[in-house]
Amino acid sequence: MVKKKEHWVVTGTAEGLLDKMEKEEQLMEDEKYIICEAMEKYGGSFVKALGKALRAADPNNTRRIKKAFPDYWEQYLKMGKTMVKK
Repeated sequence: MVKKKEHWVVTGTAEGLLDKMEKEEQLMEDEKYIICEAMEKYGGSFVKALGKALRAADPNNTRRIKKAFPDYWEQYLKMGKTMVKK
């Protein structure tokens, strides 16, 4: 979207925007699975509980958790990717 003179102009097609949103949501779901596994395996009591909450979260609440705990998101994503490689 581009803002021009107090009006929003949508660039691209609605179909293209939906495809992008679906891809981003799928990527977040893939990351979510990896992060949940790592949190539940390696985290302390709080992080394990956060992993369980993340596993139960819908896409909106997943985004909220990611925004509230970006440091944990990145840390356990890295750990989870290491687990997957083994």
